[in-house]
Amino acid sequence: MMKKKPKDLATLRHKAEERLQQQTQRLKSISLLDMQDLAHELGTHQIELEMQNEELRRAQDELEASRSRYADLYDFAPTSYLTFDKDGLIREMNLSGAGLLGVDRRLLINKPFSVFVVKDDRDTFRAHLRETLKRETRQIGEIRIRRKDGSVLSVQLQSITAKGPEGNGTFCRTAAIDITERKQMEEAIRHEAHHDMLTDLPNRQLFMKILSIELAQAQRGKKRFAVLFLDLDRFKQINDTMGHDIGDKLLREVAERLRRSVRASDTVSRRGGDEFNILLTEIPHADDIITIAKKVVDSFSEPYVISGHEFNMSTSMGISIYPEDGKTMEAQFKNADIAMYHAKEQGGNSYRFYNTTMNIRSIERIRFESWLRQALDRAELVVYYQPQLTIDTRQVNCAEALVRWRHPELGMLDPVRFIPFAEEIGFITAIDEWVLKTACAQFKEWHNAGLSHLRVSVNLSAKQLQKSDLVERIAGILRETGFDPHHLDVEIAESVAMRTLEQTIPNIIKLAEMGVGISIDNFGTGYSSTDYLKKLPIQKLNIDKSVINDIATDSYRRAIISAATDMAQKMKLRVIAVGVETEEQLEFLRSIGCQEMQGFLFSRPLPSEEFGKFIALRKG
Repeated sequence: MMKKKPKDLATLRHKAEERLQQQTQRLKSISLLDMQDLAHELGTHQIELEMQNEELRRAQDELEASRSRYADLYDFAPTSYLTFDKDGLIREMNLSGAGLLGVDRRLLINKPFSVFVVKDDRDTFRAHLRETLKRETRQIGEIRIRRKDGSVLSVQLQSITAKGPEGNGTFCRTAAIDITERKQMEEAIRHEAHHDMLTDLPNRQLFMKILSIELAQAQRGKKRFAVLFLDLDRFKQINDTMGHDIGDKLLREVAERLRRSVRASDTVSRRGGDEFNILLTEIPHADDIITIAKKVVDSFSEPYVISGHEFNMSTSMGISIYPEDGKTMEAQFKNADIAMYHAKEQGGNSYRFYNTTMNIRSIERIRFESWLRQALDRAELVVYYQPQLTIDTRQVNCAEALVRWRHPELGMLDPVRFIPFAEEIGFITAIDEWVLKTACAQFKEWHNAGLSHLRVSVNLSAKQLQKSDLVERIAGILRETGFDPHHLDVEIAESVAMRTLEQTIPNIIKLAEMGVGISIDNFGTGYSSTDYLKKLPIQKLNIDKSVINDIATDSYRRAIISAATDMAQKMKLRVIAVGVETEEQLEFLRSIGCQEMQGFLFSRPLPSEEFGKFIALRKG
């Protein structure tokens, strides 16, 4: 390297001296005032800096207080919060989280949460943890946990990812919400949707699902099963006469007996009303079905005691077998139903297996119902009148209105052929009202013709008697026909009067206040209590034909009639013997003081035209 020349060094020294002089001169030019301003400016900056430092200290204090408040809120929050690491260890939790598990929080930190998860749900929890750590969005899941005390809770997990020190998703922060009550409510709703609320048996919907599964299995395995269709004999009569409360209790008892009559693999279902279905599975031989069917029928042998009342129940049961009687669910139900009606037509308390010849009878039943429902519109029903007369004078003072059906194909049908069926299908009240209206209109005509002393007696069914608007309906018919209520008697079967007493007393009293006469029909047919006679405004007792039949030779029946007549006289009631057919019967009735009679000895039921002529001749 070349050394600098001395001349160059002198030049550099000169320039440095000039700069020094310039700086010195500039410093000398600063005035005292400028120095004061500069000092003031420096002081202001110092004050501002101190204020900023104070604000920073306050912000730090507030942040610390906020952190403390947050910690309190976190610890005492009603929601359970937990933080898990990627291995499912509990790294942090609040007091509610510890309470959820029923364990001291200090014992839970760094412990695996999975030990509290119900075994079947542990894979679900692990999958939820993995998905939360893998995704940015909130993950929701449900598991069941077992608390320290052994109780099981249903818990909803709402989880998000918490970033670790290196910015990765290291932790899973979770809100654990107890949804046990909600799940129980949901389960109750599902249960109610598939079970009968009265008996808790599977309902028709669930039964169909079970049957569809059984059908699929039977088709694959070439197995046999059976569908049973049950209907309770005479239940509608009990329900109508005793009321729905007694009927419901009886249905629950029936359901319990049916459960005990079948195997654990079988299914009992309430179809509705008094109808039940039973599915018998794993049936290698038809004899196995017979064994169970007999057991079901025998389960009704013991009387049912409900609210102090004793009932002897029975069932009619139809049986359809897969695959012999049908290869679809619809065919199984239909054929079991057909077989059940055949069992009922044979008197009930039995079971019948389906066979193809039953289809013809089923079609006839459907046609019969259709005919009956159209009988009123087609004017096929007619009213006959059977005279009731005073025994001593043999004067006709009343007539019982009895309905007949002039069937277009089957001819004239007595009530026994269609009235029970009308009760079964709920058509009886329409028939009752038509008979009442027809009889009142007819007797009004006879009164206008000079037979004003005649009364007419009309039967009231249990269903009609329990109608809340019964009195209004009868009053309306009387107004429409112009018939005097004092010439109308209504007959109430003894069984109905005794069993529906509390429900029907108001209606019966109102009818009596209108002037309508009240008679107890079928008296003496087995009801030992007569307390109801004191509670009802009764004028007449009708002794049943079944009691009259053998009075000439049966001393027991004579004693019954004598006692009934004596009791009625003491209560100032009139007694009429129904079904009198011989002079011997009539003579005995006269000897014990029975006042009135009705029966073939005097006259059969007559159509209105013949009855009118009959009365006119006797008057003449």
